[in-house]
Amino acid sequence: MSISREQVEKSGFTTLRYNPFKILIDYDEHEGGSDDPILFKISQILDQCEPYSTSAFNTDLGETLKNNGRCLFLNIDGNRSNFDLFLAELDRLKYQFPIIALAETNINPEESSVYAIHGYKSFYQSTKSNKSKGSGVAIYVHESLNAVINGNASSVTDNLESLFIQIHDDSNPLNVGVIYRPPSGNSDIALTELDELMKTLPKSGVHIMGDFNINLLNRNNKLVDEFENKVLGTGFFPLISVATHEKPECKPSCIDNILSNDLENTLKSGTLRLGVSHHHAVFHINTNFNNQTKHSQAKFTQYYDYCKTNVESFLISINEKLQSYPPDNFSNFCSTFHNELDKAFKLERPKCSKRTPLNNPWITFGLIKSINTKDELYESWKKAQKVKCLAPDKSENPADRINCDCRACKTITTRYLEYKSHRQTLKRLINLAKKKFFSDKISEYSGNSKKLWEIINNIRGKSRHDIKPSFKLDDRKITERRLIANEFNKYFVSIATKLNEGYSNDGISVAGLPSFSDYLPKACPTSIYLSDCNQYEIMDIIEELKNGKSSDIPINVIKKSSSIISPHLAQFFNDCMKEGIFPDELKLGKDTQRATP
Repeated sequence: MSISREQVEKSGFTTLRYNPFKILIDYDEHEGGSDDPILFKISQILDQCEPYSTSAFNTDLGETLKNNGRCLFLNIDGNRSNFDLFLAELDRLKYQFPIIALAETNINPEESSVYAIHGYKSFYQSTKSNKSKGSGVAIYVHESLNAVINGNASSVTDNLESLFIQIHDDSNPLNVGVIYRPPSGNSDIALTELDELMKTLPKSGVHIMGDFNINLLNRNNKLVDEFENKVLGTGFFPLISVATHEKPECKPSCIDNILSNDLENTLKSGTLRLGVSHHHAVFHINTNFNNQTKHSQAKFTQYYDYCKTNVESFLISINEKLQSYPPDNFSNFCSTFHNELDKAFKLERPKCSKRTPLNNPWITFGLIKSINTKDELYESWKKAQKVKCLAPDKSENPADRINCDCRACKTITTRYLEYKSHRQTLKRLINLAKKKFFSDKISEYSGNSKKLWEIINNIRGKSRHDIKPSFKLDDRKITERRLIANEFNKYFVSIATKLNEGYSNDGISVAGLPSFSDYLPKACPTSIYLSDCNQYEIMDIIEELKNGKSSDIPINVIKKSSSIISPHLAQFFNDCMKEGIFPDELKLGKDTQRATP
């Protein structure tokens, strides 16, 4: 299906966009043009593939992004040097990408915990041995998705690095992978390995992102023809058609791409200019997993004002309420207490947090503004490149223009150096801001070992994250927690029965063996006696509570109201002990605190 250079030139097709399928449809109609719907679909996707700045991405694709699944890939060119800047760029995006893939991470799985993205689980592939740079791939998956590594499709060779995950869903299982082809490897062997890999993958629902180091904009490269034959021959299609890699001394190239065999569900593809490395990020929007993730809404935090005046007002109101309408059970008591608490302390209007869960606290608005300046300098550099060379030979080769002394070429060099200098300064500022944030936190909690270890573990990437459970039952993946718990319970309950059956099969009878109750001492009904508690005992316990103890109600408010609520609490506690029935309110665990202004 490859197209010759003569066909490209005759059709008037420009090499600034990769789309050989358009030529197949339009070329030589008198000999019979193609009416294949698949060719029309992929040609449309490639024609509509566009480069986006962050602001244009947020505004132009708002509704499309909101209601559908999204994947992002970037050659990050080293986590150690560029990961913090990458996080800052992600923070500017209005909508999260549920799946994020990286190449050239230059780190092994053992170091991956240091490079965490809040709300995501990471999967890292090992780097090529004895190679400190230009190796390593990774995938970040939103915690709402249930993903596992596909070991059969993940490997590292001298010519190709791959990492694949399976996202399990009852209706639409997905396979997502990331590929990196090191330019130092053998390209022919790499394409053979890629071909064998793609043949092992499912026939639909597969998305392969990566840096293939094959410039699809260069139609004179034999490697492009071979790449096309391998990819198209296995039912995959490239979704990116515009430049993904730009350096001042090189022509723009399309070496990063997304391969998919799920065209019918593909809505949009494009590049995202993040300015993290010389590579642009590539993305695509797909309807196949739009229901697997929930769109993140702005977080609202309800604030409470526990000033002295409000505390006094609360004590008066709760005392009057409990005397006028004494609660007859613990549930009614809790309801009355919380109602009066809200009346006294709750602010009328909740405050909206402008930061998303993805945001890191050290990413300040000042840094975001500096990133915007970086984008403006980049656009200024690209605009200068559109002015033709003023030298007599009118050379348009990027490498030649660097050494040209004409005003237009000097402007290009100057604009790029300004952009490069600002980007390097920005990376240093981000690094300093992160160090200062954690340094201030360590100073703030000096002497509090628990808090200090929380900060240290946060820096080390050892913070505890909730992992969505998965369980395989009858070759079916289940994720519902209650169902998983019930299956575990069935298994453990059946252990004793299966052991007894095993003994019986060996000819050993268990019927005559002693029961566990035979080894227990005789019961003594008068071994313990609990006296009723009184309000003063309750007051003493409340007084011993630490003010910083975790609670959704400030401990100092509970202490001030202890003389009012203790008689009721003592009565309810005694009733519970006599009846042996405890209310549901005492069976809940809470780890959230009420926010104060």
